[in-house]
Amino acid sequence: MTLGAFIAGVLLSESSYRSKIKVDIEPFRGLLLGLFFITTGMSMDLSVFAEQPVEITALIVSLIGVKASTLALLSLPFNLTTAESTKLGLILGQGGEFGFVIFALANKLGFLPDDVNKILVVVIVSSMALTPAMAEAGARLAPFIQASVPSKETEAGAEVVVPSQTLLQKDVVIIVGYGAVGKVVVDMLTRKFIPFIVIDRDEDLIRDASVKGLLKAYRYITIATISPALL
Repeated sequence: MTLGAFIAGVLLSESSYRSKIKVDIEPFRGLLLGLFFITTGMSMDLSVFAEQPVEITALIVSLIGVKASTLALLSLPFNLTTAESTKLGLILGQGGEFGFVIFALANKLGFLPDDVNKILVVVIVSSMALTPAMAEAGARLAPFIQASVPSKETEAGAEVVVPSQTLLQKDVVIIVGYGAVGKVVVDMLTRKFIPFIVIDRDEDLIRDASVKGLLKAYRYITIATISPALL
């Protein structure tokens, strides 16, 4: 059930209904996050760390080191600078929540012994607790790394970032209704390369807009409900 819920969440986050879902669960977000951290903390067996502090510390360092290095190296082909890649690796170097699902399932099926499961849970939780410190370390190291790399890399990174700002800007045109008039407005904005968002209650029209490659398309519910997702 846990694994199924996780997969369902991943699939829905990539669907055209993700913004509506985000608005619906917003009132429960704090409660669910609190519940997650409470259950995570309760799943830890601190006596394991007290019994094997050196081994667990080595596992934590190894996990963060391997994952941070891998992410930093993998991000380089995407035209990130060395400083940005290092910062990215440190921010995302901790263990993920999916590990709890996998370890719990493996333990339930008998593939993972209880003592090993307890150690792995402590390692993941400890690495997650270090995330703020790692993010701060990445922010402090980035300027020194950037200053030590050749100027060509800095220029190459800058050349890539500038065009992307147009796609990432928050100033977009919101088109309510993808009817005859809405389509004319969409065509005009497309020719002028102006970003926009389409809102309509007709799922077929939204599907048609998505197929045509529009920036975003939401199924219209009510302006009061959907508007927070567009901010």
